[in-house]
Amino acid sequence: MKKTRLAIVALLAGLVTLVASPAQAYPDPEFGFTGGSGLDGVVAPGASFTLSGDFGGVDCDWTATFVGQSASGSGTTFSFTFKAPTEPGKYTGALVCNYDDGTTPSASGSSSSESASTASYSAASLGEVPQTDGTPFTITVAGAADDADNADSNGVLPNTGGGNLWLLVAGAALVIAGGGFVVARRRA
Repeated sequence: MKKTRLAIVALLAGLVTLVASPAQAYPDPEFGFTGGSGLDGVVAPGASFTLSGDFGGVDCDWTATFVGQSASGSGTTFSFTFKAPTEPGKYTGALVCNYDDGTTPSASGSSSSESASTASYSAASLGEVPQTDGTPFTITVAGAADDADNADSNGVLPNTGGGNLWLLVAGAALVIAGGGFVVARRRA
């Protein structure tokens, strides 16, 4: 009975741990990609594409990088344009947001939203508490070169896995052998 109670208490503690989330003084930015020619994630080789969106109301100094290119800006929204590589494939970029979480550190070393006058050091000497958050984005470069390599001229699916007839024959032989074994055992 004690083990059952202990198991129930451990289960409840685990559920509370999974559901509980830490409190924050300022929300993390939410990276919302809302527009641009690269929004669907597919771009033609060598073509320029644009991504735009917002940070969920958080004022950011942002930087976007993609295959050796970079763009930056500041504000609650973003918009950047990059040129896609000429080789087909999947490429990953990053969008990074640097923002102030709205707190100043206290003399004890913890962050506090209270006024700086309650701490023994001023906010100017302690500075702000900068935060950084980021998200990757993936662009697939596909187009005429990619389509030409995968052209299907005869309408038949490719046999990329090798011949399958031997598997069908081997499976049928095993079924027949298994049936013969069962019949032989029942007669004996």
